Amino acid sequence: AGAIQVGGTAATTQIPFFVAACDYALIGEEIYAAAAYLTKDPVRVATIVAEDWAKFLVTGLVVLGVLLQTIGKADGLRDFLNQW
Repeated sequence: AGAIQVGGTAATTQIPFFVAACDYALIGEEIYAAAAYLTKDPVRVATIVAEDWAKFLVTGLVVLGVLLQTIGKADGLRDFLNQW
């Protein structure tokens, strides 16, 4: 009685059950971030930080590509990416 329940899952099909059954639900990547925060394990923390930086980089490239395509200057970017 009075205990706080925290649950989490990476499976999207199970999220409604965790939300209904727990006081706090960790969804998707929040599980891994919570584990890194609670354990203070340097490897886990570094993994979360690296994932965040990768997301920022990819998001920035997508925004840059959309802007270049919008103004009609995406040919240079397309040529650069085709070299890879």
